Formats: sequence, structure tokens, C-alpha cells
Amino acid sequence: MRVAGNVIGGAGVSVKGSIEYAVAELKRGPHPGSGTQRCGAVKSAIKHIAERDPLPGAINGLVELIKPAVAMSKGMPGDLLENAVRKNVEIGVARLQSVKPW
Repeated sequence: MRVAGNVIGGAGVSVKGSIEYAVAELKRGPHPGSGTQRCGAVKSAIKHIAERDPLPGAINGLVELIKPAVAMSKGMPGDLLENAVRKNVEIGVARLQSVKPW
């Protein structure tokens, strides 16, 4: 299961149900923490946050989920994008760990 930006929160039953299906029916555990190097969704989020431009449709909601990772990565040594991708994965893992089991 892949979603832009590897985001977990805000996806509702489609993501949670897919994870539960994988565990219950396919006997596979979720594999969080596999952020894409130079992730396009995180890169786009950095750009749109900096430019404060309007985003069409549900893209704004996606960027809102990535914003905390970008904010936490600002001022860190190294590349902002690489740091934000890593932080976004950490946030996603924490969100998965907070999902109540069925």
C-alpha cells in the first residue's frame, strides 16, 4: 500500500482497513519506515509551504500532514528535504503505533 508522501494520518478506513487486511488475511505486517529518497510529495510540500500558494483539491490536506515534518527539519544540519523525508517517516511510524488494534 503506497500513498503520496508516505502519510498515515487522515486517511481513514482505506488505510487502516488495508493495514488490518494485510495483517489479518495475508499474514503480513505493515512495513512502515520506507520513505522514498528525495520524496516528491515532501519536496512539493516544502515548495508550497515556502511559497504559501493555494493547492487544488485534497493536495492541501496531504501537505498539511507533511508540514510538521518540514517544520521539525528546518534548522537541522544537512539537506532539508532528506531530513524532512526521514522525519515524515518517523511521524508515520508514530501514527501507526497509535492506531488502536481491532
